[in-house]
Amino acid sequence: MKSKKSGIPVLSAILRIVIAIVLVFIFFAACSRVRNALSNEDDKVINSFNEFANGINDMSKETKSFEVEFKKGSAIMGFRTGGAALNWDCSNCGPTRAYLRPTNSECVGSACACLCLEGFSFASNFGKCPSALICKKLTKEIKEITILKSADNDFDPGGGAGSDTYWQNGFLFVNGVEEGASGVISLSPATMFVDNNNGVVSVCTSTMKKYNEIKFGNERCTTPP
Repeated sequence: MKSKKSGIPVLSAILRIVIAIVLVFIFFAACSRVRNALSNEDDKVINSFNEFANGINDMSKETKSFEVEFKKGSAIMGFRTGGAALNWDCSNCGPTRAYLRPTNSECVGSACACLCLEGFSFASNFGKCPSALICKKLTKEIKEITILKSADNDFDPGGGAGSDTYWQNGFLFVNGVEEGASGVISLSPATMFVDNNNGVVSVCTSTMKKYNEIKFGNERCTTPP
């Protein structure tokens, strides 16, 4: 009887060790699944961005739509050809916003599109991305002015040109940052439209197209000069 009692603590210790090993295995397996899910989401967003940029470069027809993937805090921005000081600006945004032109080689001497994979935000009304931008050179030019809406009255055909909120020298689409803030188009997997006018492109959403239709009689991204 004494030998049986002495064996109980040993069996109990072995059981505890086995349970601990199983729990550790479950923990690491769960972590691996989370890492894989995050990696897959990143790959999905990056691949979608590459398809978007390559699709613009390959455009031969006037209008094309793209299904673009975003995750929270990601942003896609475009910059018109120009020097280092030619930034993306949102005028009449209240406050005016800007994103400094990237120094990536793809943006030197060329129009370009860039992806901020995560963490996009505004600080003192300047856009910032904590991670390195992923940029693609564009063989098309980006229209200098893209009108978003009338600052006085959305979709008001009578609004004067000076009252319009507009992007200058590029475009910016973001998901989950300052929802509803002027100058920020917030999207999460969305249809983006691109107009190609003799090699000069404008990028917009269906809402922006609708504004152009009502104000200018032109349901496209491209607005009058």
